[in-house]
Amino acid sequence: MAALKALVTRRPSPAIVVALIAAVIAMAGTGYAASRVPRGSVGAAQLAPDAVTSAKVKNRKLSARDFAAGTPGALTGPVGPSGSEGERGVGGAPGADNSTVGPSDAYASYHDAAVPVGTSATPIASLSVPAGSYFIRAKADASWTADSGLPSVTCTLAGGAGATDVAAASPSNIVPRQTITLQLPKTLTSAGAIGLTCQRTGTATAGLENVKISAVAVGEIVQSP
Repeated sequence: MAALKALVTRRPSPAIVVALIAAVIAMAGTGYAASRVPRGSVGAAQLAPDAVTSAKVKNRKLSARDFAAGTPGALTGPVGPSGSEGERGVGGAPGADNSTVGPSDAYASYHDAAVPVGTSATPIASLSVPAGSYFIRAKADASWTADSGLPSVTCTLAGGAGATDVAAASPSNIVPRQTITLQLPKTLTSAGAIGLTCQRTGTATAGLENVKISAVAVGEIVQSP
Protein backbone atom coordinates (compact mmCIF):
# COMPACT_ATOMS: atom_id res chain seq x y z
CA MET A 1 0.00 0.00 0.00
CA ALA A 2 2.80 2.37 0.82
CA ALA A 3 4.46 1.64 -2.55
CA LEU A 4 1.25 2.48 -4.53
CA LYS A 5 0.81 5.75 -2.61
CA ALA A 6 4.34 6.72 -3.35
CA LEU A 7 3.84 6.04 -7.12
CA VAL A 8 0.68 8.16 -7.29
CA THR A 9 2.08 11.11 -5.38
CA ARG A 10 5.40 11.21 -7.30
CA ARG A 11 5.81 14.30 -9.47
CA PRO A 12 6.80 13.92 -13.13
CA SER A 13 10.30 14.83 -13.99
CA PRO A 14 11.09 18.03 -15.98
CA ALA A 15 12.05 16.00 -19.04
CA ILE A 16 8.65 14.35 -19.20
CA VAL A 17 6.89 17.69 -18.83
CA VAL A 18 8.90 19.21 -21.69
CA ALA A 19 8.22 16.22 -23.96
CA LEU A 20 4.48 16.42 -23.31
CA ILE A 21 4.39 20.15 -24.07
CA ALA A 22 6.31 19.63 -27.32
CA ALA A 23 3.96 16.87 -28.40
CA VAL A 24 0.88 19.00 -27.77
CA ILE A 25 2.33 21.98 -29.72
CA ALA A 26 3.33 19.78 -32.63
CA MET A 27 -0.10 18.17 -32.92
CA ALA A 28 -1.91 21.51 -32.66
CA GLY A 29 0.31 23.13 -35.33
CA THR A 30 -0.27 20.28 -37.86
CA GLY A 31 -4.01 20.47 -37.43
CA TYR A 32 -3.99 24.21 -37.98
CA ALA A 33 -1.85 23.92 -41.12
CA ALA A 34 -4.14 21.22 -42.61
CA SER A 35 -7.27 23.26 -42.09
CA ARG A 36 -5.94 26.77 -42.80
CA VAL A 37 -3.77 26.44 -45.99
CA PRO A 38 -5.18 29.04 -48.48
CA ARG A 39 -6.23 27.92 -51.99
CA GLY A 40 -3.45 28.33 -54.55
CA SER A 41 -0.75 28.89 -51.94
CA VAL A 42 1.16 25.72 -52.94
CA GLY A 43 3.19 26.19 -56.12
CA ALA A 44 6.40 25.06 -57.75
CA ALA A 45 8.47 26.58 -54.94
CA GLN A 46 6.69 24.45 -52.32
CA LEU A 47 7.03 21.16 -54.27
CA ALA A 48 10.05 18.99 -53.73
CA PRO A 49 11.86 17.78 -56.88
CA ASP A 50 10.13 14.78 -58.49
CA ALA A 51 7.21 15.13 -56.07
CA VAL A 52 4.62 14.95 -58.90
CA THR A 53 4.82 11.58 -60.62
CA SER A 54 2.70 9.89 -63.30
CA ALA A 55 0.73 8.04 -60.67
CA LYS A 56 -0.35 11.38 -59.14
CA VAL A 57 -1.61 12.86 -62.46
CA LYS A 58 -5.14 12.01 -63.53
CA ASN A 59 -5.29 10.34 -66.94
CA ARG A 60 -6.12 12.55 -69.95
CA LYS A 61 -5.91 15.76 -67.90
CA LEU A 62 -2.74 17.23 -69.48
CA SER A 63 -2.65 18.97 -72.88
CA ALA A 64 0.20 20.00 -75.18
CA ARG A 65 0.40 23.46 -73.59
CA ASP A 66 1.28 21.87 -70.23
CA PHE A 67 4.62 20.64 -71.61
CA ALA A 68 7.78 22.48 -72.53
CA ALA A 69 8.19 23.52 -76.15
CA GLY A 70 9.20 20.58 -78.33
CA THR A 71 8.21 17.94 -75.78
CA PRO A 72 5.00 16.71 -77.53
CA GLY A 73 6.87 16.20 -80.78
CA ALA A 74 9.58 14.25 -79.02
CA LEU A 75 6.91 11.96 -77.59
CA THR A 76 5.57 11.07 -81.05
CA GLY A 77 6.24 7.49 -81.99
CA PRO A 78 7.18 6.14 -85.44
CA VAL A 79 4.60 6.07 -88.21
CA GLY A 80 2.61 2.87 -88.14
CA PRO A 81 2.12 0.57 -91.12
CA SER A 82 -0.45 1.45 -93.76
CA GLY A 83 -3.91 0.08 -93.20
CA SER A 84 -5.57 -2.33 -95.56
CA GLU A 85 -7.32 -0.93 -98.64
CA GLY A 86 -10.95 -0.08 -98.09
CA GLU A 87 -13.81 -1.48 -100.07
CA ARG A 88 -14.58 0.10 -103.43
CA GLY A 89 -17.41 2.60 -103.29
CA VAL A 90 -20.62 2.23 -105.24
CA GLY A 91 -20.95 3.88 -108.64
CA GLY A 92 -22.21 7.42 -108.83
CA ALA A 93 -25.64 8.42 -110.05
CA PRO A 94 -26.12 9.26 -113.76
CA GLY A 95 -25.41 12.82 -114.83
CA ALA A 96 -27.94 15.59 -115.29
CA ASP A 97 -29.01 14.24 -118.69
CA ASN A 98 -29.52 10.74 -117.20
CA SER A 99 -27.05 9.24 -119.65
CA THR A 100 -23.82 7.34 -119.19
CA VAL A 101 -20.61 7.89 -121.12
CA GLY A 102 -19.67 4.96 -123.27
CA PRO A 103 -17.38 4.13 -126.19
CA SER A 104 -17.97 5.90 -129.50
CA ASP A 105 -19.38 3.99 -132.45
CA ALA A 106 -17.73 4.33 -135.86
CA TYR A 107 -19.22 3.59 -139.28
CA ALA A 108 -17.27 3.28 -142.52
CA SER A 109 -17.68 2.57 -146.22
CA TYR A 110 -14.88 1.79 -148.71
CA HIS A 111 -14.90 1.65 -152.54
CA ASP A 112 -11.52 0.95 -154.10
CA ALA A 113 -12.65 0.52 -157.73
CA ALA A 114 -12.77 3.60 -159.97
CA VAL A 115 -16.15 5.33 -160.32
CA PRO A 116 -16.71 7.52 -163.42
CA VAL A 117 -17.67 11.13 -162.72
CA GLY A 118 -20.36 12.69 -164.93
CA THR A 119 -21.00 16.29 -165.86
CA SER A 120 -23.95 16.38 -163.43
CA ALA A 121 -24.03 15.43 -159.76
CA THR A 122 -23.00 11.76 -159.65
CA PRO A 123 -23.48 9.62 -156.52
CA ILE A 124 -20.07 8.20 -155.65
CA ALA A 125 -20.58 6.52 -152.26
CA SER A 126 -22.96 6.55 -149.29
CA LEU A 127 -22.95 5.45 -145.66
CA SER A 128 -26.04 4.61 -143.57
CA VAL A 129 -26.00 5.64 -139.90
CA PRO A 130 -28.57 5.80 -137.07
CA ALA A 131 -29.76 9.08 -135.57
CA GLY A 132 -27.09 10.95 -133.62
CA SER A 133 -24.20 13.39 -133.85
CA TYR A 134 -21.19 12.49 -135.98
CA PHE A 135 -17.85 13.70 -137.21
CA ILE A 136 -17.80 12.64 -140.87
CA ARG A 137 -14.82 12.41 -143.16
CA ALA A 138 -14.57 11.45 -146.86
CA LYS A 139 -11.57 10.96 -149.14
CA ALA A 140 -11.20 10.03 -152.81
CA ASP A 141 -8.42 9.99 -155.42
CA ALA A 142 -9.34 11.88 -158.64
CA SER A 143 -7.66 10.94 -161.92
CA TRP A 144 -7.98 11.92 -165.58
CA THR A 145 -7.44 9.97 -168.79
CA ALA A 146 -6.39 12.69 -171.24
CA ASP A 147 -3.82 15.44 -171.38
CA SER A 148 -6.07 17.90 -173.19
CA GLY A 149 -9.34 19.34 -172.06
CA LEU A 150 -8.56 18.33 -168.51
CA PRO A 151 -11.63 18.69 -166.28
CA SER A 152 -11.98 19.86 -162.71
CA VAL A 153 -13.89 17.67 -160.27
CA THR A 154 -16.05 19.09 -157.48
CA CYS A 155 -17.37 16.85 -154.69
CA THR A 156 -19.99 17.49 -152.00
CA LEU A 157 -20.34 15.64 -148.67
CA ALA A 158 -23.82 15.84 -147.15
CA GLY A 159 -26.06 14.09 -144.67
CA GLY A 160 -29.69 15.12 -144.29
CA ALA A 161 -30.70 18.74 -144.44
CA GLY A 162 -28.40 21.56 -143.49
CA ALA A 163 -24.67 22.12 -143.80
CA THR A 164 -22.48 20.40 -146.36
CA ASP A 165 -18.78 20.38 -147.22
CA VAL A 166 -17.52 20.98 -150.74
CA ALA A 167 -14.04 20.33 -152.18
CA ALA A 168 -12.66 20.49 -155.71
CA ALA A 169 -9.64 19.18 -157.57
CA SER A 170 -8.15 20.50 -160.81
CA PRO A 171 -5.51 18.34 -162.54
CA SER A 172 -2.56 19.44 -164.57
CA ASN A 173 -0.06 17.79 -166.86
CA ILE A 174 2.34 17.63 -163.93
CA VAL A 175 -0.13 16.28 -161.37
CA PRO A 176 -2.52 13.90 -163.13
CA ARG A 177 -3.92 12.55 -159.84
CA GLN A 178 -5.13 14.46 -156.79
CA THR A 179 -6.73 13.50 -153.49
CA ILE A 180 -9.98 15.17 -152.49
CA THR A 181 -10.65 15.34 -148.73
CA LEU A 182 -13.85 16.49 -147.05
CA GLN A 183 -15.04 16.58 -143.42
CA LEU A 184 -18.31 17.54 -141.80
CA PRO A 185 -19.73 17.62 -138.25
CA LYS A 186 -23.39 16.66 -138.47
CA THR A 187 -26.36 15.83 -136.25
CA LEU A 188 -29.04 13.57 -137.71
CA THR A 189 -32.41 13.65 -135.96
CA SER A 190 -33.31 10.32 -137.55
CA ALA A 191 -31.52 7.44 -139.24
CA GLY A 192 -30.29 8.31 -142.71
CA ALA A 193 -27.51 8.20 -145.27
CA ILE A 194 -24.38 10.26 -145.63
CA GLY A 195 -23.62 10.77 -149.30
CA LEU A 196 -20.68 11.79 -151.45
CA THR A 197 -21.59 13.23 -154.85
CA CYS A 198 -19.22 14.62 -157.48
CA GLN A 199 -19.36 16.18 -160.95
CA ARG A 200 -16.82 17.25 -163.55
CA THR A 201 -16.31 19.97 -166.07
CA GLY A 202 -14.51 19.62 -169.37
CA THR A 203 -14.49 16.90 -172.04
CA ALA A 204 -11.88 14.52 -170.68
CA THR A 205 -12.93 11.48 -168.72
CA ALA A 206 -12.50 11.71 -164.95
CA GLY A 207 -12.94 9.10 -162.26
CA LEU A 208 -12.63 8.62 -158.50
CA GLU A 209 -11.10 5.63 -156.77
CA ASN A 210 -10.07 4.60 -153.28
CA VAL A 211 -13.22 6.30 -151.98
CA LYS A 212 -13.67 6.18 -148.20
CA ILE A 213 -16.39 7.59 -145.96
CA SER A 214 -16.26 7.29 -142.15
CA ALA A 215 -18.51 8.65 -139.42
CA VAL A 216 -17.59 8.63 -135.72
CA ALA A 217 -20.41 9.13 -133.20
CA VAL A 218 -19.82 11.94 -130.70
CA GLY A 219 -21.70 13.04 -127.62
CA GLU A 220 -22.38 16.60 -128.74
CA ILE A 221 -21.36 19.03 -131.46
CA VAL A 222 -20.51 22.49 -130.15
CA GLN A 223 -20.22 25.20 -132.78
CA SER A 224 -17.64 27.86 -131.92
CA PRO A 225 -18.57 31.45 -132.78
